[in-house]
Amino acid sequence: MVNKIVRLENVIFSYDKTTPFIENLSFCIDKGTYTCILGSNGSGKTTVAKLIGGLLNTDRGDVFIDGILLNHSSMQEIRDYIGVIFQNPDNQYVATTLKEDIIFGLENHNINSELMDDIVDRVSRECDVFDLLNKDPSSMSGGEKQKGAIAGVLAMNPKVLILDESSSMLDPVSKKELLYLIHKLKEEKGLTVISITHDANEILLSDKIIVLDNGKMVFEGNKEQFYNTDVASYNIELPKIMQLEKGLGYSKYIGEEEFFKSVGEEYEN
Repeated sequence: MVNKIVRLENVIFSYDKTTPFIENLSFCIDKGTYTCILGSNGSGKTTVAKLIGGLLNTDRGDVFIDGILLNHSSMQEIRDYIGVIFQNPDNQYVATTLKEDIIFGLENHNINSELMDDIVDRVSRECDVFDLLNKDPSSMSGGEKQKGAIAGVLAMNPKVLILDESSSMLDPVSKKELLYLIHKLKEEKGLTVISITHDANEILLSDKIIVLDNGKMVFEGNKEQFYNTDVASYNIELPKIMQLEKGLGYSKYIGEEEFFKSVGEEYEN
C-alpha cells in the first residue's frame, strides 16, 4: 500500500443517518496520478470528494490519506495534505487582491512571514498569474480566478489536489488552459489529482477513471477499459475522439495521436 495515497475501505455515508447515500465504497488512488470521478447529478461525486477531504465524516468504513486514518485527531494533518479547487472560484477569495489572498492562506498555516514573498512569487509564476497579483479577484476572468485559486492552494504545498467541477463554468479556451496547467503541475510536482467532473473529455488526461451512480461505484479502470464500457447507461458520453474511433470500427482505444497517424497512413495507401 506504499504507493496508495488515497484509500477508501467499505465507506458508507448518509445525509439523514438512515438512508445510505454512499454505499460500501472502496477504491485506491496511486500517488502522482490523475483520477477522474464521473457521474450524473446526484451520483455522489462531490460527496466522495468531501469524504476524502475530511469535510464529511463516514458513517461506517475508513478513509486513509497517505496511510493515515482520517479521524478527529488526524483531521488537521490530513487537511494539510489536500488542496481543493471549487466550481465557483469566487467562493475561495477573501481578500481584495490576489497577493493578499495567497498571503492570507499562508498566515492561517503559520508560515514564516519572511518566506511569504518568495512563496507568492513562485506559485504565481507557476500558475501564470504573476502579473495579476495586485488585481482585485472580482475584476478577473473566470479562467484567471481559477488559476489564482490554484496558486493559493499550491502555496500550502499539498500532496493531493481535488478539483470539484473546477472547469465547468469556464469557456472552452479557458477550460483547455486550466486543464493544461493542472496536468503540467501534476507532472512537475508529482501531485495526485482527483477531478470531480461531468466532462468525459477530461478522461483523456487521466490515469484512472471512476464512475458513480446512485452512490455506488459502477466502473473503475483506465481509458482503454472505459472505451469498451457501456457508459451511456449512466448518462455519460464517450469523449469525441473515442466516439470517432468506435464509429470507424476500432476495437480498442488507440489514442488521439496514434489514431490520426493511422488514418493518415490509410489515406496514403
